[in-house]
Amino acid sequence: MIGKTLSHFKITAKLGEGGMGEVYRALDTKLDREVALKVLPVELAADSERLDRFKREAKALAALDDPGIVTIFSVEETDGIHFLTMGLVEGQTLAELIPAAGMSLDEFLEVAVPLTEAVGSAHRKGITHRDLKPSNVMVTNEGRVKVLDFGLAKSGFVDEGGGEDMPTEALTAEGRVLGTVAYMSPEQAEGKGVGPQSDVFSLGILLYEMTTGTRPFQADTTLGTLSAVLQAKPKPVAELNPDAPPGLVRIIARCLARQPAARYRDASELHEVLLGLQDSPGSTTSVVAQTGATTDERSGRRSGRVASRRTAVWLAATLVAVLAVVALWFFRSSPETGPDETPAAAETAVASVRPMIAVLPFQNLGSSQDEYFAIGMTEEIATRMASVSSIGVISTSSTRQYADTQKTPQEIGEELGAGYLVTGSILWARSEDGSSRIRITPQLVSTADSTQVWAQSYDRVLDDIFAIQAEIASQVVNQLGISLADSERATVAQLPTENLEAYDAYLRALAVPANGSDPASMLPRIEKLDRAVELDPDFALAWFMLTNSHSFLYTFGFDPSEERGRLALEAAQRVEEIVPGSALAAAAMGHYFYRVERDYDRALEDLTRAVELEPSSLSFSLRGAVFRRRADFESAVESYRASEALDPRFWARAYTLGISLQYLGRYEEAVSSFDRAIALNRDVPFPHHSKTQTLWSWGGHLAAARQALEALPITHGPVTDYQWFWQMVYEGDLRAALDRIQTSREEWLGMPIFLRPRELVTGQAHLWLGEQVLAEQQLELAVAKLQARLLDTPDSPKALSSLGVALAALGRRDEAIEAALRATEIVPLATDPWFAQVHIEDLAWVYTLLGDYDAALEQLEVLLEQPSRITIPYLKLDPRWAPLWDLSGFKELEKKYG
Repeated sequence: MIGKTLSHFKITAKLGEGGMGEVYRALDTKLDREVALKVLPVELAADSERLDRFKREAKALAALDDPGIVTIFSVEETDGIHFLTMGLVEGQTLAELIPAAGMSLDEFLEVAVPLTEAVGSAHRKGITHRDLKPSNVMVTNEGRVKVLDFGLAKSGFVDEGGGEDMPTEALTAEGRVLGTVAYMSPEQAEGKGVGPQSDVFSLGILLYEMTTGTRPFQADTTLGTLSAVLQAKPKPVAELNPDAPPGLVRIIARCLARQPAARYRDASELHEVLLGLQDSPGSTTSVVAQTGATTDERSGRRSGRVASRRTAVWLAATLVAVLAVVALWFFRSSPETGPDETPAAAETAVASVRPMIAVLPFQNLGSSQDEYFAIGMTEEIATRMASVSSIGVISTSSTRQYADTQKTPQEIGEELGAGYLVTGSILWARSEDGSSRIRITPQLVSTADSTQVWAQSYDRVLDDIFAIQAEIASQVVNQLGISLADSERATVAQLPTENLEAYDAYLRALAVPANGSDPASMLPRIEKLDRAVELDPDFALAWFMLTNSHSFLYTFGFDPSEERGRLALEAAQRVEEIVPGSALAAAAMGHYFYRVERDYDRALEDLTRAVELEPSSLSFSLRGAVFRRRADFESAVESYRASEALDPRFWARAYTLGISLQYLGRYEEAVSSFDRAIALNRDVPFPHHSKTQTLWSWGGHLAAARQALEALPITHGPVTDYQWFWQMVYEGDLRAALDRIQTSREEWLGMPIFLRPRELVTGQAHLWLGEQVLAEQQLELAVAKLQARLLDTPDSPKALSSLGVALAALGRRDEAIEAALRATEIVPLATDPWFAQVHIEDLAWVYTLLGDYDAALEQLEVLLEQPSRITIPYLKLDPRWAPLWDLSGFKELEKKYG
């Protein structure tokens, strides 16, 4: 082609080639200027559909007006040859500029900032590049960054083709996955549709290579590289370049997230983050020092500023971490919330007067096996901060969702109600000689303007981990001059344990994901905690977690054995012995007396003392549960609101608040709370279930209740199947309700606070359908299953209550009343108004089945005259109570409570 003339363009030299064409230097003889020509492959030009698409996208690119993107002048065709004319860029490619050890921070920023700005401008126009790599990024002789080769670009955010074959070459041809294997995103490698977040992944690879001098994904063959893109985890940036700022390490890690949703939304968002890094005190390319400079001018300042600045950069970056802990005390100025404040006052005291700080998950920069250590350290830092009364600390159950988040500090601050965020990274480096070093780099960020207030890097041997925490606390006090109470000073500086092996076991326990609906998930946590207290019998925090774990297993009948209760008590007593009079000891005893003994007066006393000494979301929540058990739902709402203020992004806080609002008859507020819980975690079914029950109690909002059930994240389950049964019953479709329960895979149905064998529910449906023989068969089976269960746990109120219903449906009067009454005696209303309500409702059902309507109405009035889920509209919806509807006694209740 050299020497040939295409139209009025005389080709003078070849510049390069790729899968989408060959690029030549040419002279525009009309305008007397040099340009670049990209001649399209014959096979592409022969495909009219693809050629038309390419022309459309070339026109879209021609509309881009960004100094960082090479200009496309025209799409031409002459003598059957199709080509593009573009601006000629002279300089060096990024591939030629990246040194073997990676770039200095200044060099990195002078390329990365304008590069992401240019790609971001394309993203804002709906254009995805799809082939970002070092050879497609030029730095001109004047120092300007230019993005080349949009030949693979597409308009719109969804790929038109998709599903192409896997590539077998570095730059794939038409009909295969488009792009360069070593720089493509996982979704691009799989032939899926791509958008701006695919370019973000490719930019992450570029940033990784610019920082370390090596690519994150590489192998000896193209297929091997492709496999690495799809599966391999890159070596940590900090391992290859220990001088890399933690902020940059996090940025690169987020760009390289496997799931597109976990990355930055587009290159524009990435650009803004890099600008923040550029403006940090550690960067000599800070725009503060370049006031008035344009992007082009800044990107043109390339050479000369390397070694001396690099030292200054990292020294300045080291100043940043004490901030993380400065957040601890920087904003503590008012007393904690008192137990008798109103809901509004409680929220104000917790969330407004005391400055709020959120500790986000610390990033693990080391091996994936060390993830537990980062999780545990995040929890530990938050716990130490929470011991200082003049600030509020958001619970980690709300903050853990922000790991690898795309949200800005302002957005996180708004969602959490926090004025400051503590972020950081942890690198645990193990040596061959068995020694270990820990680098912890916490940072404090103001959510008002996303500015980094302070940060510092701690690089010590592992044995100094507690000394690091104490040193951070001391620096906070020295820097801010905050006067801490002696007890606070002692708590902040206190060592959780002197045994590092015990501490390691404790951190591993913290990292165990415990599922509240799966008791087995608690067992691995207990095993690690047992190891921790075995190594250090005076490890109070580990004993506290054991109290919580054992009492949880006991509470809902997962393991209500005497042995489990004893273990919970012993753990709580050990906490009291080790740290007498502390908030931790009070909370431990409160857990035990609430969950095991059900001594609500004593539990309330302990938990109130705990929140007075050290307000925490968990203690407030548990205290709310105690109020609820005492039928003091107004106080429960106050305590739950205070808990939610400290833990605003944990679905369970909104969920438990909603239940109390439901029982108070504040249905609109309750539904709003359940919706909030669902929005926070759509994978948890409990808020959907409670929302459904609330809509039934509210007045039979059946259409809305069905929508709530249809939105469930699961299609089957002991509660889901049970609620679908009742929804269909209330809708009048008894046959569908029966079919639903007969196809259930669950042997036992219902909520955790009551228990129904599937045969009991099936038998009731047959009774309504007039199928007496089938009903009796199912009911007899239900009785047998319940009696067998009672052989193991003879005082199970849930089993006794359901047994009473089954016996009553079979007409076995005396046995039915005896079983149902026994359940109400084990859990009497006077001492347990929460759990007792379920058994009173079952007793009313028993009396109704037996035709003793006056006794049934008497029990229903007990429920109607206090906060409960039983309402007149709900009773009129449920066919169990149909025999009562026309009675004068029911009409009196309707008049009184309707």
